[in-house]
Amino acid sequence: MVVADGFGLGAAIPLEGASPDLAISIAAHRSIVNDEKVAEWKRIIAEEIRAGSRTA
Repeated sequence: MVVADGFGLGAAIPLEGASPDLAISIAAHRSIVNDEKVAEWKRIIAEEIRAGSRTA
């Protein structure tokens, strides 16, 4: 769904030896988004991907 004043950030979850088939994302209202928040969300998404690493 697309919402006016929305902001989204996401990343594919890698699958060793194959194309990714899952992703993780976050959405927020643009009024709370700033460079600091985006950096924090990128860090959290990367941590979650590492924590849930999977292989074929």
